[in-house]
Amino acid sequence: MRELVRTSAAQWNLSPRTATWIFWAPILGAVLMLVARLDKDIYRFLLTDDGPIEWMQFGFFLLATLAGALVSWQRFRAGHVVQGALFAIFAMGMTFVTGEEISWAQRVLDFETPEQLAEINTQDEATLHNIGGVLPTINIVMMMACFLGAAAYFVNRKVQIERYWADANFLLVPPPFLAPAFLVPALYKLVRFTVLTEPGFTITKYGEWGELCFAFALFAFAGLNYRRLAAQAKEAAAPIVPANLEASAEAMMTGSAETPQNGGGSSVTAPEPDSHSA
Repeated sequence: MRELVRTSAAQWNLSPRTATWIFWAPILGAVLMLVARLDKDIYRFLLTDDGPIEWMQFGFFLLATLAGALVSWQRFRAGHVVQGALFAIFAMGMTFVTGEEISWAQRVLDFETPEQLAEINTQDEATLHNIGGVLPTINIVMMMACFLGAAAYFVNRKVQIERYWADANFLLVPPPFLAPAFLVPALYKLVRFTVLTEPGFTITKYGEWGELCFAFALFAFAGLNYRRLAAQAKEAAAPIVPANLEASAEAMMTGSAETPQNGGGSSVTAPEPDSHSA
């Protein structure tokens, strides 16, 4: 796995150390959240509504929105309309998720939940994902998306989607060092659906860490794609220097240019003085 992380880091023009940290951070964080539960006050502070973890989720979802929009713009400019449309849809989806994450700034702006919405919203918030059966559906979709994001690279080693669609192995396939960021929330959702089905303070709040991992994974995936595309665009826009001009410049720099000779290349040697003359 270490070699795989290093290889994928090189493919995405990322340092091996950074890729390694990205790989291990979701796992280490999941363990630290369990340790934090030993102190209920610390656990509540970290994972409560409007707490540091939730605001980090908001930040990463917002950054994912911006990165997705930039990738969409890059692909449209390059003439890849379908790829541009896909990332435009991604950016719009992230816009919705970002707003829902902080209840459309309801607690910041201190406005009341509309009466009709309050009647059907399980948390009395200005959100849509807490209405009736919407949340379970979102959780299923999120779990499937996370498992897909975690497995995509390994599946594509067999499929090689890039053979059918240019750059699809980057634009549609997250790198393997992001796999844990997708896998942690996927496993959490699976456990909630199959084992720990009843809500409770500890298990419910623990899901906030998985959601943070998911938000980071989406931002990192979109951001790395924009970074890669921007580098390609910069390289394509760089002026091309003719090879003969490069050679001439190099010769001048090293002082190795030959001096033209007179008379068809023959040289004239000055006569040496006669040492025996008077």
